[in-house]
Amino acid sequence: MKTCVSTTYASPHSFSEAINSIDSFDLVETFIEKLKSIINEFDKYDYIDILFSNDLIDFKINNIKSLSDKIEDLSNGEEQAYFYYLGEIENTLGQCQSYIDTSSCEEKILNQTYISFPYYHPFTINEKWVSLANIEHVTSSICALNLNSKYIKTNIKDTTDFVKKATDIYGDLIFHPLLPDTISDLKFGNYTQYIDCFCHALNTLNQAYNIISNDADKNLDDLILISTVSANLGPRTLPCTRQAKNKVEYKFGDDEINCEYHLKLNFNDLGKKLPNKYYNRIYFGLKFNFKKRKKDIYVAHIGKHL
Repeated sequence: MKTCVSTTYASPHSFSEAINSIDSFDLVETFIEKLKSIINEFDKYDYIDILFSNDLIDFKINNIKSLSDKIEDLSNGEEQAYFYYLGEIENTLGQCQSYIDTSSCEEKILNQTYISFPYYHPFTINEKWVSLANIEHVTSSICALNLNSKYIKTNIKDTTDFVKKATDIYGDLIFHPLLPDTISDLKFGNYTQYIDCFCHALNTLNQAYNIISNDADKNLDDLILISTVSANLGPRTLPCTRQAKNKVEYKFGDDEINCEYHLKLNFNDLGKKLPNKYYNRIYFGLKFNFKKRKKDIYVAHIGKHL
């Protein structure tokens, strides 16, 4: 079972404008469909959660009526309609229903240190939570992944600790056990000067996992796609190519994986380009997994150019 890296909390603050605008059962159904789409989006990842406060239906924000009050007004005394829509919302939330209320969610988010898992994030589709205006909000599962990638840098002890956290945060990647050694064997400086670059590259590979092809003959197309993902995530596009000469093979358990593909990391965390002989790379392999019916991404080496 994978470690839960982050819990994103949703509350009435997350949907204040949407709730306030509800003036028909059609908009109630639209709201329910929105909840379903959010849950389905997070369900793609088994190492991040989204949970809804247990007062999502009843909590009032200032002069905005609660969701329950809105549905009651629309029901106009028809209990069957009222309880039907409340039931639909409860069924939609299912296991994503939290056992804590909005104020407890706020407390968890405000008091965290980002040192241990899970990280806590506030979710929104419009305005920020009133009491959390200075905290970064999550608007999608991708946003949660990006924040997790950002917070991994808090209180890293050494390369082993970095890889241990990375294994959890970039949960769709398969990491080679000797990665701490490759990170320790840099040609220039030490890993603390390249953490942002390493995280950007790993976040790129992790998010590319769900969108690369399942065709072994399209690996080169996938490299272009991976580079495009890096550009979308920023701060810069990472060239992604195959090895020009020597193959790079690594043992992952009983499997020998060709890990010649690599992301080029030619800058340090200050944005300064490195001399050619000091370039860093992340070498990885792509191999179709017949059980998953997807390609796995194997991360073999993080560090100096091989």
